Amino acid sequence: MPPTSARLFCLALLPPLLLAACAAPRGSGPAEAAPAAAGALPRAWQDAFNRADTAAVAALYAEDAVLLPPGGTMLTGGRTAVRQTVGRWMNDHTLRLGTIHQRVAGGVGHVQGSWQGRPRGGGAGIASGRYLMLFQRDADGGWRIAYHVWTRDAEPAVERDSP
Repeated sequence: MPPTSARLFCLALLPPLLLAACAAPRGSGPAEAAPAAAGALPRAWQDAFNRADTAAVAALYAEDAVLLPPGGTMLTGGRTAVRQTVGRWMNDHTLRLGTIHQRVAGGVGHVQGSWQGRPRGGGAGIASGRYLMLFQRDADGGWRIAYHVWTRDAEPAVERDSP
């Protein structure tokens, strides 16, 4: 398979694998801390983004992370793609992330939520949307974002005077 087809194949398999992992029975002990540690990723991401700390944001991602921003362009450059793509946005905006749902089972999990962005310096305009972060435990035991998908809500309709 070409690399693009292989990535798409992996993306197609990811939801059933996550569902299977999330259905596994929960253990006790250190594994119980996993949801809190993994669930802290969105907050760490938001804080680093709002400090405009590109290196800190990129460090939250796996080396081979995949980003799926609005518009359909899949970015497969891992941390390099994060530094280039997210770095451009963080210079001009601040974000607030909200968590709607999170689930961790074993070495994988996800966080689903909403985001709201504002221009730095209090300029006009607010953007908003939804996000999904799929994360995995690295060999060193840390949690890293493996897939990050986000959407942007439609712009609010502008009322116009009748001609």
